[in-house]
Amino acid sequence: MKQKIPELIYKNYSNPFNNVALVSMDWYHTLEKYLWLILSQKPICFGDFEKNSIPKRPGVYLISDIRNPVNERVMYVGDTGNLRKRIYIHFMGKVTNSPSIRYLVHDSSEGGITNYHDARKFMVENFAYRFIECKEDWEDPTKLCGFIEAYLIAKLKPLYGIYKEK
Repeated sequence: MKQKIPELIYKNYSNPFNNVALVSMDWYHTLEKYLWLILSQKPICFGDFEKNSIPKRPGVYLISDIRNPVNERVMYVGDTGNLRKRIYIHFMGKVTNSPSIRYLVHDSSEGGITNYHDARKFMVENFAYRFIECKEDWEDPTKLCGFIEAYLIAKLKPLYGIYKEK
């Protein structure tokens, strides 16, 4: 029998920092389990990117700056119905549909990145990704991914994404 996602009370879904009233400690522990599951994985450098090693399944991913392994900085958190396609778009996509590349090109704190080519080169040298699949034993894996993403954003406070969007 598939596990059900508990009914959640939304205060304001457009703001994941204030969106969920947890209905039980079991649900909190489930989200914490996914947080530690993704953080315990070894980061995969974009320089070692292999498209076929990523599943075509629903999941949650994070992209981080690994220049300082002791103090790794989470840059972006996302959820998707197809991990392979979405992570590929972050790395190989055009500026218009690759959030990571778009943020790097427009972020003045990473001096010298003014175009798509420079952004991709920077990602290869400095960024890594991790991902987890949303389990099939849940009633709605895609909805579960959205809850996990919101929880990870609230806990990890990524530099890009919701913080930088205008």
